[in-house]
Amino acid sequence: MNIAIKAEIIGDDDLRNTIRLSNQACQECIDIGMKEHTFNKTRLHQLTYRVIRKSHPELNSSLVLSGLIITRLGFSQIPRL
Repeated sequence: MNIAIKAEIIGDDDLRNTIRLSNQACQECIDIGMKEHTFNKTRLHQLTYRVIRKSHPELNSSLVLSGLIITRLGFSQIPRL
Protein backbone atom coordinates (compact mmCIF):
# COMPACT_ATOMS: atom_id res chain seq x y z
CA MET A 1 0.00 0.00 0.00
CA ASN A 2 1.37 3.41 -0.97
CA ILE A 3 0.42 6.46 1.04
CA ALA A 4 1.27 9.97 -0.11
CA ILE A 5 1.23 12.83 2.34
CA LYS A 6 1.39 16.37 1.06
CA ALA A 7 2.14 19.18 3.44
CA GLU A 8 3.33 22.69 2.93
CA ILE A 9 6.63 23.22 4.67
CA ILE A 10 6.83 26.62 6.26
CA GLY A 11 10.38 27.71 6.96
CA ASP A 12 13.61 28.62 5.33
CA ASP A 13 15.40 26.86 2.51
CA ASP A 14 17.77 25.06 4.91
CA LEU A 15 14.83 23.39 6.66
CA ARG A 16 13.26 22.37 3.34
CA ASN A 17 16.58 20.97 2.14
CA THR A 18 17.11 18.99 5.36
CA ILE A 19 13.61 17.48 5.13
CA ARG A 20 14.15 16.62 1.46
CA LEU A 21 17.49 14.92 2.22
CA SER A 22 16.01 13.06 5.19
CA ASN A 23 13.18 11.78 3.00
CA GLN A 24 15.68 10.62 0.38
CA ALA A 25 17.70 8.80 3.06
CA CYS A 26 14.55 7.06 4.34
CA GLN A 27 13.68 5.99 0.81
CA GLU A 28 17.17 4.60 0.29
CA CYS A 29 16.83 2.58 3.52
CA ILE A 30 13.48 1.23 2.35
CA ASP A 31 14.87 0.33 -1.07
CA ILE A 32 17.86 -1.50 0.42
CA GLY A 33 15.71 -3.30 3.00
CA MET A 34 13.27 -4.48 0.34
CA LYS A 35 16.07 -5.56 -1.99
CA GLU A 36 17.79 -7.53 0.78
CA HIS A 37 14.49 -8.88 2.20
CA THR A 38 15.36 -7.76 5.71
CA PHE A 39 13.27 -6.07 8.36
CA ASN A 40 15.80 -6.38 11.18
CA LYS A 41 16.86 -3.02 12.63
CA THR A 42 20.47 -4.08 13.23
CA ARG A 43 20.82 -5.54 9.74
CA LEU A 44 19.26 -2.43 8.17
CA HIS A 45 21.75 -0.32 10.10
CA GLN A 46 24.68 -2.45 8.91
CA LEU A 47 23.49 -2.30 5.30
CA THR A 48 22.57 1.37 5.08
CA TYR A 49 24.34 3.62 7.58
CA ARG A 50 27.63 4.08 5.72
CA VAL A 51 25.86 4.27 2.36
CA ILE A 52 23.59 7.07 3.59
CA ARG A 53 26.41 8.96 5.32
CA LYS A 54 28.46 8.82 2.13
CA SER A 55 25.63 9.82 -0.22
CA HIS A 56 24.25 12.54 2.11
CA PRO A 57 27.17 14.03 4.07
CA GLU A 58 25.00 17.07 4.89
CA LEU A 59 22.83 14.97 7.19
CA ASN A 60 24.13 14.53 10.70
CA SER A 61 24.22 11.05 12.18
CA SER A 62 21.13 11.56 14.33
CA LEU A 63 19.02 12.28 11.24
CA VAL A 64 20.40 9.19 9.50
CA LEU A 65 19.57 7.07 12.54
CA SER A 66 16.10 8.63 12.73
CA GLY A 67 15.58 7.61 9.12
CA LEU A 68 16.59 4.06 9.96
CA ILE A 69 14.14 3.96 12.86
CA ILE A 70 11.31 5.36 10.74
CA THR A 71 12.11 2.81 8.05
CA ARG A 72 12.07 -0.02 10.61
CA LEU A 73 8.75 1.15 12.02
CA GLY A 74 7.33 1.09 8.49
CA PHE A 75 8.64 -2.43 7.93
CA SER A 76 7.09 -3.60 11.20
CA GLN A 77 3.68 -2.85 9.67
CA ILE A 78 4.27 -5.24 6.74
CA PRO A 79 2.57 -8.60 7.30
CA ARG A 80 5.02 -11.49 7.33
CA LEU A 81 4.29 -14.33 4.95
